Formats: sequence, C-alpha cells, structure tokens
Amino acid sequence: MPIHKKDFTLRLRVVLKRCLILLAVTALAAAVLTGAGWMLRYRILAAYLGISQPVYGGMVVEKDVMVPMRDGVRLATDIYRPDGAGPFPAILIRLPYDKKPLQEVPVGRFSFAPGILFAQRGLALIIQDVRGRYASEGDFYAFSHERQDSEDVVRWLREQPWFNGDLGAAGPSYLGYTQWALAPAAGDTMKCMAPMVISADLRDLFYRDGAICLETGGGWAVGVGERKGGDHPKEDFETGMWHLPLMEADDVTGADVDFFNDWLAHPLRDAYWDALNRRPEIPNITAPALLIGGWYDIAAGGMLEDYQALRASAGSDAARRPHLLMGPWMHGSQECDRDFGKEAGIPLLLRELFNWNDYWLRGKGNLPEKPVHIFVMGINTWRREEDWPLARTVYTPYYIRSNGEANTASGDGALGEVPASGEEAPDTYVYDPADPVPSVGGCFMGDGMGPRRQEKVESRQDVLVYTSAPLTEALEVTGPIRFVLYAATSGDDTDFTAKLCDVAPDGTSLNLAEGIVRGRFREEGVDTPLVPGEVYRFEIDLWATSNVFLEGHRIRVQVSSSNFPQFDRNLNVYGPFAQQTEFKTAKQTIYHDTDRPSHILLPVIPQ
Repeated sequence: MPIHKKDFTLRLRVVLKRCLILLAVTALAAAVLTGAGWMLRYRILAAYLGISQPVYGGMVVEKDVMVPMRDGVRLATDIYRPDGAGPFPAILIRLPYDKKPLQEVPVGRFSFAPGILFAQRGLALIIQDVRGRYASEGDFYAFSHERQDSEDVVRWLREQPWFNGDLGAAGPSYLGYTQWALAPAAGDTMKCMAPMVISADLRDLFYRDGAICLETGGGWAVGVGERKGGDHPKEDFETGMWHLPLMEADDVTGADVDFFNDWLAHPLRDAYWDALNRRPEIPNITAPALLIGGWYDIAAGGMLEDYQALRASAGSDAARRPHLLMGPWMHGSQECDRDFGKEAGIPLLLRELFNWNDYWLRGKGNLPEKPVHIFVMGINTWRREEDWPLARTVYTPYYIRSNGEANTASGDGALGEVPASGEEAPDTYVYDPADPVPSVGGCFMGDGMGPRRQEKVESRQDVLVYTSAPLTEALEVTGPIRFVLYAATSGDDTDFTAKLCDVAPDGTSLNLAEGIVRGRFREEGVDTPLVPGEVYRFEIDLWATSNVFLEGHRIRVQVSSSNFPQFDRNLNVYGPFAQQTEFKTAKQTIYHDTDRPSHILLPVIPQ
C-alpha cells in the first residue's frame, strides 16, 4: 500500500519526537550519575516536599567515629557535613535501631539520604548508635544511659572545629526519647528539638491506667533486647503473650530481657520510673520543641501532656511556645481501614520538620502564628489552632442506656445526651481470660493497629455496644475523652475497657479512641483488691482524637473487660503482679441509672 507524503511526514515527526525524548532521558540518566544530576535529584525532592532548595553541593562523610563516654565506652557515630568552610550547626540523632539504614530513606515516590538533605542546607547530621547497640560498645539497657551519654556526646561535639555551637535534634520513638534526655543536658547549645511519636514520661508508654501495653512493650523489648535487631523477632513474642506467669513471657521466645522483667516488677509509679521520666526536667529545657504525633500512636496521650507541660513550665519564652503536629498516623505502618487522603501523607510531616530546623538553626523562613496543627478526621482536613486543648471546647456527656440487653451491636444499647430518669436494668456479661476480646484497631504497635472495622468485636457477647441515633447534622469531637463507668465484678480484680467508634450509614464501625482501667490500680499509686459485688466509679482515659461525625453517622461506645494483646489479660484474681498462673471467669455488671449515670464525656467543638 503506497504511503502518501503527508502520512510519511507525520510518521517522521513521531519518530523524531520519540528519538528526542529518548535522548533527553538518556542525558538525564547520565546527569544523575554526575554531580549535576545528584543536585537535580535533590532539587526535585525539595520541590516535592515543599522545603528550601539546596545551598551546598558537596558533603564530607565520616563513618563509625568512636566517641568516648566518661566510663571509657565508645559510641559509633556517622557524621555528614557540608563540604565548605564552616563551622556549621548540627542535627543529632541517637538510636538503637542501627544507623546504617538511615543512609537511604524512602519517601513517597522518592528516596533520599538524610545526610545529603541536611548537608545541602548547611547542617551537619550526626547519627549515633546508642550504648550497647550495633557498632557501639557497652551493654544495652533500654533508656537508662541516655541522659548521661547525651551529656558526654554534647561535650565531645563542642570540641569539633566544624561545629558552630548550635544544636538541633530530630527523630521518632526511641530517637525522640533521646532528645528529651539530650535537651536538659545540652543547655543553651540546644537550639531546637523535634521529638516524634514519643512521650517524655516512659511509663505512659508501657502502662496504661495499670494495664501493661503488652504487644507494644513486650514485642519491642524482645525485638531489641540483644545487640542487633532480628535476633529475636517481634513475631516470636506472639506465643509469649499468652504465657503465664507473664514475667516469663520473654523467656518463651528464647530471650531473657532484663529491662522487660524490671518493667513488670514495677507496676506502680515509683523510683524506677521516676529515673526514666524526663518530664520533670522540662523547666531545664530552653530549646523550643516541635512535637509530632498521631491520633492512633502509642504515645499520643503522653505527648499531648508533654505539650501542656512545655507550655506551662519550660525554661525559656521560646520553649514555652512549642509547636504541635497531630496527624491520623500510627506507630509505623500506615495501612488501615480508613482513607485519610493524600494530604495526610508523610511529606507534610517532613516539610514542617525541615522548616522548623531552617528557622531555628539557619535563621531562614517563618513559623506559623498558630502553633497547633491538627488533622480533623471525617472531613480529612488540616487545621491550625492557637492551643491544645481547644479553648472553645464544650465537654458534653453522652449517657449509655439500655433495658439490660446491650450485648453485641444487635442489642438494645443506646447512647444520648439524656440520662436515665429512674431505675434502669443494668447490663451484664462474663469475661473469660481464656477467651479475651481481640485487639482490633487502636493505639498499639503491631498487626491491626490504627482505625479498623469493628464487626469482629461487636458481635461478641462479652462486648456491650451503645449507639446513638443517626446525627441530623455533623458533630466535631476534638480533644481529650473520658468515660465514667459505674460497675461491679464478681472477682477481686478485673479490667474495664471503653472504645469510641464512628458508625457510617452502611453500618461500618471504625474505632477512634480506646482506654482501660485495672481495678486494683484504680487509685493512683495504690494497689488494693476490689470487693466482689461492690459498685465502683471508674474513670477511663481514652486519650484524645479529632473527628467529625458526619450527618447520618452514629456515635458508638463499646464496653468490655479485655483488649488483648494491646493490653495484658486481667486474670480476675488479686495476687502477685505478673507472677500469677491461675485465673477465673468474672461476671461484670454495668450500671446506667439515675444514681449511677455511666457516660462518655466528649469534647464537642461548636460549629
């Protein structure tokens, strides 16, 4: 078939266009292998993240510099600094998870080397294995050496000719705790900090109103108990979680973790926990802090208390104006049963972090006037606020009601603003420690964390479910949440749990916040058994959330006595803590009449 001149010309243009594209891609690929491409890659990344563009092109790298501590132990340290005259401000990261993976970190469609990203902006990055972990010398005992070792690291750092005396710090989880230990030790050298998903008070991380945060604390302890990660994977603890006595749970995995055993040996707040609590040192902190957390994170409650403590008593005007970023995030993987949209991603977190460091360490840019930045779930929107909790909050009680048959989501449990006006039949269920309510969603570190569908839980006879009528207009709940519960048990110890959920018109129930109270520890600092059959007033702290219940949605509260393995099982028998092997079932009675108005106190934000 003959080819017309016009067709030939069009085909030629297509071929030439493809050749030009191929040449351009080839040139770009070649450039990436050169210094020009290296800079281009990070300029593109900076634009993607919305952070300042690179200033420096080269970088000086020193690996495994052994920094001496006062007792002769040396800590392995990697240093990434700009290739320039200097001196430079620095960011310090101290971690127990091996510094090598931080050489390249994925972010969305990109990956980056943190050292390069900081060095390009005129900041030295110092990454150090903590004592007893990976390339560092000494013995590891979680959290206990960080205060003293931080002092020695700062002393060494001040002697380095490339350091200009201005220090910042950043990092999540344990990397955040090392900042709380560092800040009072560094004094005026510390110019800013950014602890993420961690609390200055470690007990809040491993105990929640008397119950052990079992999967989070035990799984983590077994995973890091040896010098290197992976010697005893967290998955090994799945068997240990069921073992009795609980004190031997780590032994079942083949690991004998001394600090985990010590946590179990100190269920009350005492001198052991006081030594690890950095919150009392806040008056000695002069560095302003950017606190970054998630509504579903294991440290959400404690971190919000840190924010309020900084506001009240930090050691400088700047430190008394911390910034707070709360997203819909969990501790680690962000896979869950709820879609929060693209704006909830990690790039926003990194943008706020780099802008924070630019302002305090480089004198570049500006900070937002409103220091609190929260993600409001339900409408999936970021919003800035003046403070936390919000001053305009109206704390509103929603009362649980029923005719005594609130078991499961198919029961007659109701929730509303009108309390009972007389006698009302209580609800009952039997709690069996051999068949605990499984942890489906919530603030823990493990499979199934975060927001999850609740059908599996709400179909159980040992779960009471109280649901409001469909809302005729949207209702925003943002702030701390408490549940006041009037209850009795047949045992001399037991737990009570509460969970707040958002129920969509199609019946999908997703958890927002949860809490627990252990009977024997119902009063702070006191360990006493319950009297079987006696009615007690319990307060359950559900931490906090920010969520708009949309029109047509319903508010739901679950009440039960277990949430395993997020929390350890109460055996319904008062005895030596974590040493018991015997358990029994308990009959639980929940009251909601005039004299005993059980209710959840919701922080309603007027529209």
